[in-house]
Amino acid sequence: MSRTLGAIIILLAAFWAINNPSSAPVLNKYLPEPGILPSSKLYPAKILYEDIRAMLTFDNLSKVKLYLELADKRLAEIKKLEEKGDVNQIKETLLRYQKLTEKSQETINAAREKTKEFQDSANKIIDEAKSKDASTLAELYAKTSGEIKNAINDSLAKIMKWRTN
Repeated sequence: MSRTLGAIIILLAAFWAINNPSSAPVLNKYLPEPGILPSSKLYPAKILYEDIRAMLTFDNLSKVKLYLELADKRLAEIKKLEEKGDVNQIKETLLRYQKLTEKSQETINAAREKTKEFQDSANKIIDEAKSKDASTLAELYAKTSGEIKNAINDSLAKIMKWRTN
């Protein structure tokens, strides 16, 4: 049993090292490929993997980048779901997106060391994310109707309030 647990920990550590967000560029200006969509049976495994990555990311700035990277994946999923017309999944994925953006803000607010360098880096990351996310959500807003528009409006309102102060 302990051998299996050790192997799992080593695999997770290797996965984390390969996907460490601190080695990635600040944020890509394009959305990533969504990969597994919420309608897939494998989606819970994808979310579990992302949760483990977040747990294994200890640096606050890296964690903010990770949460915003994952939020980008949710936006990419929303775009794909919109193409398929899957309204229920869009609403749920928008909520996941909002939770990730809130976690990024909470991580910044909870950071112990709020040096000028940290504040400047965090502001830059958030400003880039705000710009990209707002334009993506505005594009989706124009394509959708009804309660999805309301959910997108909520997301847009929250994005405009992002700040590291």
